[in-house]
Amino acid sequence: MQGNSIAIAKQVIPRDQIEFSLREYFATAFAEKDYQLDRKIADVLEVVNLPITDLDKKLNTLSGGQQARVLLAYALIQKPDILLLDEPTNNLDAEGIGHLITFLMGYEKTVVVISHDADFLNMFTDGVLYLNVNTHKVEQYR
Repeated sequence: MQGNSIAIAKQVIPRDQIEFSLREYFATAFAEKDYQLDRKIADVLEVVNLPITDLDKKLNTLSGGQQARVLLAYALIQKPDILLLDEPTNNLDAEGIGHLITFLMGYEKTVVVISHDADFLNMFTDGVLYLNVNTHKVEQYR
C-alpha cells in the first residue's frame, strides 16, 4: 500500500478550528494554496448533500448533522485512496444516514469504517471485523 493517500473523517471538528469559516477549514486540507478551492468545496458539499453556498459561514454555526457532513466532505476533498470514517453516523438524521449509505455503496475506493452500529455496517460492507474488548480477540463476519 505504499504511496496510497489516506484521509480521515473525524467524529468532531477540532476545537481549535471550530470558529473557522468553511473556506478556512477546507484550506487546511491542502499543504499549498489551492486556487480552485471554492469550486472544490462546492463540488464536495454537493456530494455530501449539504447545500451551503456561503463559504464564509462559521463551522460553529452549523448543526451537528451539518458538521458531520462537513467532516466527511473534508476527507473527500483530499481525494484519498483510502478513506477512514470514525463513527460517521454521529449526529446524522435518518435522511443523512441514508445518503451516507448510498454514497458508500457507490464509492470506488477503499473505505474503513469504525462504528458501533451493526445495522449501518451491514448495509454496505463486504465484511466486518469485530474487536471484542472483553476477550481481546478479533472476530470476522462476512
